[in-house]
Formats: sequence, structure tokens, C-alpha cells
Amino acid sequence: MTLLRHGCEQYGEAVLTPRELDVTPAVYDAVVRHWNGVVGSTPSWFATSTDRWSDSKKRHVKEGEEACVRQVALLADLHHPNMLKFYGACHVNHHQSEHALFGEGHTPFVIERYSISTAFDHDMTWWKFRDWAYGLAYIHDRGLVHQSLSEEVLRYCPYDEKGVLSGVGLVRRQEAGEGDTNQRIGEPSAAADVLAFGLIIFARLWAARGSNGDKFLMTELPQQLPDTRPDFLKEAEWELLASMCATNPTSKASTEEVVYKMEVLADEEADAATDGEAIPALTTVEDLTAYVIPTASQTIEEVLQEAETLFEDAEEVSDTHRVVYDRLVNIYEQLKAAPTPL
Repeated sequence: MTLLRHGCEQYGEAVLTPRELDVTPAVYDAVVRHWNGVVGSTPSWFATSTDRWSDSKKRHVKEGEEACVRQVALLADLHHPNMLKFYGACHVNHHQSEHALFGEGHTPFVIERYSISTAFDHDMTWWKFRDWAYGLAYIHDRGLVHQSLSEEVLRYCPYDEKGVLSGVGLVRRQEAGEGDTNQRIGEPSAAADVLAFGLIIFARLWAARGSNGDKFLMTELPQQLPDTRPDFLKEAEWELLASMCATNPTSKASTEEVVYKMEVLADEEADAATDGEAIPALTTVEDLTAYVIPTASQTIEEVLQEAETLFEDAEEVSDTHRVVYDRLVNIYEQLKAAPTPL
């Protein structure tokens, strides 16, 4: 009945004649009286397919109508670059039929932007973690927390090339009991979100950077961090994760602190990364003629010779370019004549 009402409201005037528009509501009212039920007005987010959005995906809510409506009541109000874009939902649930035994059947579904899980993505970078931290800060600011934050919540949108939170399993802080002095460990809260997020990051970095033996042992998320810093973590990374997973409330990082520290790590990572390797800030060169430029994979002399060849092959050469080239050659000759090491 909800689908019928929705169809009439959305498309009635476009596809039905005036006479049909008069008859259809009468038939609809008669069926409702016979059914002895009530059909309310369809919500703004009600939808029946993903045909309108080329980058959309259905996510079935197997828990049923009530769970779908609860989720959508929160999702419909979330608008943030690091939250998975919500398009609509259908909360009408039919009983399981023989035609649906081998599929999702007619369970309610949410329509959202296409995204992929990164649970087994070893290309973990701090800018991805930072994106998810932005989303986490946004929902916490709106008074929401996760019932249980898991890896499946952390999604990646290939169209935008950024990390987003799916928005699944959110509850309001008041409903979760946050702020209650008798709140038990493990209950939904902002602190529980930060803890779970920290453990997920640790597990992913372990899988991406650890030895083969470490990867084999990492079959599920750890319940706590090790007592000492593993070799695959830098001091700043360990300090952040330790504060996220601290058991002492006074030592535990807030969501805002997590965002700030991840921004710092992401910026440092972007500045240092060149061809996947970090370039040391200071390098001592014993033999200048043998020194290989990391970004060019060639010696200085080879680069200068290549530039000279380009000048010879070019039909026109700017005077400015020639002056710069001559200056570089002059500096190189001076450095070769200087005492070593440099």
C-alpha cells in the first residue's frame, strides 16, 4: 500500500487520466478499509530503486522496518564531505517468500553513494585516517555515537578519492547513556568510538608494515595495544594511538585532539613521501659524482647532460633557461672542487 501511495503521489498526474485519478484513490481507500490498516504519508527519503543515481548502491537492512526507519532518521540529517552520501530508502518490508529464499528478498534498504570497504586494503595512509577522523568529529558534534564502531563503518569513495564513514549503527548519546556516571565499559560513547578507531588503525598499520609473521598473527582486531612501541610505528604515531586507547580517562585523547594530531601526521607524510620513500632532511655525500638524485634516479652529471641534449635538440631555447643551466653547471663544478664529504 505504501508503494501504491508513493507511486500515485510521485507519478499519478503524469501517467493517469483525470478519470483514473478519480478512481484510483477510491480503490485505494476501499483496500485500506478492508485491510483495517493505516498508511501514513511517505517520507521525503522514500525511494524504490537506484535507477536515478549512477553511482548509488543498495544496502539492505536485514533487521527490518523499524531498524531501517531508525537509521534513516539519523542518516537523512547528515551532510558532510566525510560521511557517505545518503540518497533515500525504502522501509516497506514484505514477508519472506519462496522467490526470495536465495537472495535479500524484499527487506528494507537504504540507497547511498557507492563505496568500497578498506578492511583488507594495505595501502593505509594517514590522510585516509584523517578523513575518517573528520567524519567521527562531525557525528560527535551532532550528539551521535556508534553502537559499535567496526571496520565496515570505514569506507572509501573512489569517485572522490577520500575516506568516509558509512553512518551505519549510529545512536544518540542520550540513548546510549553517555554522561551517566554509572556507564559501563564497552557501552556506546565518544570515548568508545575513539578507542575502537585507535585499535583499527593499529591493526591496519600492523598488517601493512609488519613482518610476514606479524601479518599472519593479525587475524582479528586486538583488544588493547602492546605494552611497548612496535618497530613499525614511529614515536608520534605510537603517542597518538596510545592516547586513543588509554584506559585512564585523564590520558585519553578527545576527538578534537585526534583530528589535530592526524592532520599533523598526514601533512608530514605528504611532505616526506616521494616515490613511496622518505627522503632524509640531511644527507652527507662522500662522492658527489656518484650521488643519485632520488626524484630522478640519475646522478647530477647525467641530469645536466640530459638537459644539454634537450637544449641541442630544441629549435628554440629561452635565454632564461640557458642562464639557469649555466649557473647549475657552475655550482656543480664548484661543489666537485670542494673538500669532501659534503
